[in-house]
Order: sequence, then structure tokens, then C-alpha cells
Amino acid sequence: MKHRKQRAFETLLARREQRGAKLRAEQSAQRAERDAAAAELAEGEAHAQAKLDAASRYAARVDAMAAGRAPFAIADYAACRRYRDALLDEHALADAQCVRLRAALQAKLDQLAATARRIARNDAQIDVVRERIRRLARAADAAVEDVQDEEIEEGVLARRLAAARASTEACE
Repeated sequence: MKHRKQRAFETLLARREQRGAKLRAEQSAQRAERDAAAAELAEGEAHAQAKLDAASRYAARVDAMAAGRAPFAIADYAACRRYRDALLDEHALADAQCVRLRAALQAKLDQLAATARRIARNDAQIDVVRERIRRLARAADAAVEDVQDEEIEEGVLARRLAAARASTEACE
């Protein structure tokens, strides 16, 4: 027979274990979100780098035209400069987007860390509750054994008294 206190702790343990399962599911979802955010950031960084590389190629072409190392036509020169400037503007926008994506990724990492802390705290509480249940069970077992020992001692004592009475009655 379990005591009410032990049953209450077992109920608490079940709730903690359910909470742990929910936290682990939440952590799994957050990991998926983190992975998606990291992939989006990598894609954004690749896009920004591609724009910067293209702008660098056009800047080199403009420099070659200005230095006389490449064929020079005013229309081509002006078009290359405009395109380089447009690429640099696109790179700046892509870089700003990367900053936002990094912040979003960091927020996901912070959420994941907070969930990991909540899981660790919940697991520690589960361990404490399990230990408390074990102590209560040992105490209940000890109490049952004490009652059994007392019953055995009372039975032995009753038999001795009965035997002593029987021997005194037989002697009389």
C-alpha cells in the first residue's frame, strides 16, 4: 500500500516527465528552425559575396579601361561604372539582409540554449523527485518490516507464555 505522499510524488514525477517530453519536442522544433535560419544565412551570405565578386570584376574592368589596358569607349566605360555601382548597392542590401539573418539566427540559438537549460533543470527536478520516491518507498518497506517483526515477536512471546502456562499447569 502506497502512502498518499508517495502517490503525490509519483504524480509529480509523471507530470515532470511529460513536461520533459514536451520540452524535448520543442527543442527538436527549435533545432529545425535554427538549421533553416542557418541555411538562409548561408544563402544570403553567398548572394552578398556573389554581388561583391561581380562588382569587383566590373571595378577591375573600369580600372583597366581608365589605365588604357582594355579597349575604351565612353558608353562602355559609363555602363560598367553604373553596373558596378548597382552591384555595390545590391551587395549593401544583401549585406544588411545578412545582418538581420545573423540576428535571427542568434535569437534561435538563444531560444535553443534557454530550452536546453529548462530541460536540464527539469531533468534535475525529476532526479530529485525519483530519489524522494525511493526514500519514501524504503521508509514504507521499513515500516512494514517493523510491523511484521513486531507481529512475529508478539507471536513468539505468546507461544512462550502459553508454553510457560502449560508447563506450570502441568506441574501443578
